[in-house]
Amino acid sequence: MMMTPKKSFILGTMLFLAGLAQSEASGLIACSDIKEQWQGVKQVPDMDVWSEFYDKAFNDSDCEGPEIDKLGLQIIDAFLPKLESRVAEAHSGDELEGLREQLDDLITFGTHWRVLFLIGELYRQDHQVGKAYQSYREALSIIDDEEITPDLPSEGEVGLLRSRLDETGLIYLQAAKDPAEVKPSVTRSGKPGSAMSFSTRGYKRKKTLVPLQFVFGKAELTNVGQESFKTVLDALKRQGSPNIEVIGHTDPVGSDANNMALSLLRAEVVRQQLKAQGYEGQVDIAGKGESEPFRFDDPGLYTKEQRNQAHRRVEFVLR
Repeated sequence: MMMTPKKSFILGTMLFLAGLAQSEASGLIACSDIKEQWQGVKQVPDMDVWSEFYDKAFNDSDCEGPEIDKLGLQIIDAFLPKLESRVAEAHSGDELEGLREQLDDLITFGTHWRVLFLIGELYRQDHQVGKAYQSYREALSIIDDEEITPDLPSEGEVGLLRSRLDETGLIYLQAAKDPAEVKPSVTRSGKPGSAMSFSTRGYKRKKTLVPLQFVFGKAELTNVGQESFKTVLDALKRQGSPNIEVIGHTDPVGSDANNMALSLLRAEVVRQQLKAQGYEGQVDIAGKGESEPFRFDDPGLYTKEQRNQAHRRVEFVLR
């Protein structure tokens, strides 16, 4: 009689666990046994089985750290595609929360930028801009770390992540109250991240958005804005102090003439601060007023004030 898929799955799981128990009874499980048993287990579409297998490999085997890391990433890679399409289609609060919990479970198996990116997408869809920004930023810091992410994602993937960081960062950081909230991103090895840079591991772009917070209606940086400026200055210097153009933008509140003047004045303030700190590259300025509002992929995710927050921005363009 042919065995049904369900019975085959149950039997396979029982045999797998029995094999581990037998190995464990004689001491640590040999890593060679773990690798051999994994070839069968990884075909089983069940997170509980994977989790128990990983726990045994981590705690009860003689596998070294790199081998455990490789196993964890294989589990993530096997399960992640099943979640990606669901993340793209999720809308309701319960559905978003359930998917976040599943992605949080995946993080227990290792560090993967794509998991953090998807968590950011869920927070963004759920209108939690600050948490979305933090997830996107962590995802980029993982990409920036070549030891954790030796295989660089595609240019399109990096570009989308940077765009999401721009969008959520402009809203979140420019409304921050505490300077500690705008501390620079760093990789897990302690190196500065590329969130404010013109390139991410070789993928270059002409423009980078700068979340510099100004006093409303004035060309004066807030305390939070001053902290952000330090991050921006450090990022520029690490890139060799390139020649740039600083472009100021405003929201549509107020007259066209006043907004144009304010945007230019804010750009001038940034130039003066750069030069005062010894910036060696050429710095040109321009003011666009309200004429070039920020373009959202989905404006409906944000309130009118949040959209205006993104419109009030400074851009650095390579010359």
